[in-house]
Amino acid sequence: VTVPLTNLMLERILASLIVNHDSLRARFLFENATWKQDIRTKMNVDDVLLQYQRSASLSKEVEDKAVEELACQPFDLQGSHLFRVVAIKGESGVCESLVIAIHHLLCDWVSVRLLVQDMNTLANNELYSTESNLNSISPPHLLSAISRQRSETVKSDSKEVSKLLGRASVIADSINKTPSSHSQLRTLHLTIDERKLRVLRGYLATLSLELETELDIQDLVLATSLRSLNDLLGTKEIPIIVEGHGREEQIIDEEGVRFDLSQQIGWLTRARL
Repeated sequence: VTVPLTNLMLERILASLIVNHDSLRARFLFENATWKQDIRTKMNVDDVLLQYQRSASLSKEVEDKAVEELACQPFDLQGSHLFRVVAIKGESGVCESLVIAIHHLLCDWVSVRLLVQDMNTLANNELYSTESNLNSISPPHLLSAISRQRSETVKSDSKEVSKLLGRASVIADSINKTPSSHSQLRTLHLTIDERKLRVLRGYLATLSLELETELDIQDLVLATSLRSLNDLLGTKEIPIIVEGHGREEQIIDEEGVRFDLSQQIGWLTRARL
């Protein structure tokens, strides 16, 4: 959205985001010697929306520094909010741009993209549509429901996970005892140009159809890394922990309903062995 927004529009956009994404209403309380996530039912837009008025008498560098200091004030984990939005106003008094600051406990990089996407949808809705704001963005699941289903999955898989961890520990110990194996390890940076990347993606798409499973670039990088490590370390099994953003996993509740996490804002990162 490149059209200036009024303050009232911004307030309605933020109010819709806060209602739709319960993670934005989260705070963390220290009780009984432990931290606990607390998601409030309501949140005041005025607490998170800050204003900065540009001035013709100040240089861009000075104003940028002032905006940064305003946006990057320390958050209080147990306070009223863990994100803020700075509306930068031009001489006409309307918002020309936004600066969003959000605590990393509330969201990951995927969440930032989703948050900007939702804000853009809501802004277009304010400018060009009469539809209710909340009807224009997909309501995600409650974080409490996701946590509950994930806990059930972890419980059911706990025995298998324990076996894998035990096996990985044995393999890791044997690798560590291999003379001079670490001295041969190097960091390798790969750059793939756009043409080759298109070819690789086309090949993976064809292979996915043949194998009836979805493959992507990450799978290719992991496979080639494993092959190289196998040659270097001389072992048939190599334990690797792969971290993902957590939205690709299948979560199904007790009624058989599948959770779609594609539009979920939050810190959903999962590590798999």
